Amino acid sequence: AKTCWERALAYYRESGNRRNQGIFTTNVGNGCRYGDELADALRHYEEGLSIAREIGNREGEAIALVNLGYLFWTLGAPERAQEMLDTCLGICREIGTPYPEGFALWAASRLAEERGDRRRALMLAEQGLALRRELGQEDGIADSLRLIGRLHARHGDEEAAREALREAIAIGERLDRRPHLAETRALLAGLPGEDADAAEAALVAAGKNGETVEIRYALWRATRRREHLRAAKQLLDFRVENAPEAYQTSMLENVELHREILAAWAEHGDGA
Repeated sequence: AKTCWERALAYYRESGNRRNQGIFTTNVGNGCRYGDELADALRHYEEGLSIAREIGNREGEAIALVNLGYLFWTLGAPERAQEMLDTCLGICREIGTPYPEGFALWAASRLAEERGDRRRALMLAEQGLALRRELGQEDGIADSLRLIGRLHARHGDEEAAREALREAIAIGERLDRRPHLAETRALLAGLPGEDADAAEAALVAAGKNGETVEIRYALWRATRRREHLRAAKQLLDFRVENAPEAYQTSMLENVELHREILAAWAEHGDGA
């Protein structure tokens, strides 16, 4: 997808279509973020936001802001993330554009959990799920369900976690969203009594798109197979190396997932 977006961006730059240039600049930022090229993602998101504001594209502004908010959370900058998400939600509600609002609620839920506010995290995730159900956004519904399942699992509500994760899996199978299936099955495998074989198979089926920090660490938690922890640590190292230099420390100190991987590697890694 990233290559296609880059070609479209080059075309719209040449043709002078500023609206589509802004849209595809943000899209290329997404492609960079999916590949953990976070410095490039930040550059594209900021350019996409600048273009959207220049031409008065409020929906494009909201989409760039929600992606910036999620990126700043990944970079361990929660205050910047909250600022971006709050501004995005304000625009969405002002102009009535629900697509970025669902993603913003999802990202705000992750941020609330990072700050230790589980109740608010679950409330925001459920609000995002309700909105996405209303819109019939099946891919977004699956994402929200996976988040809700993970929140329940992390706090001991195993049955609620199973219910949400199994519904997310059913949607993912229908849509053939293989990387998302791999992560969801890995989360399900981490619950007592669940089989990890389906999660391992889902990782294979996802191919290179399944090679993410989140999937590999979830599989480590489910299986305690060192190969998954090793892969998660290598992917995290790549993520940090390709992040903006100013955030390379904060993303290791302020993001719970990253801290957990480092702690697990210190205790169970190759040199332990």
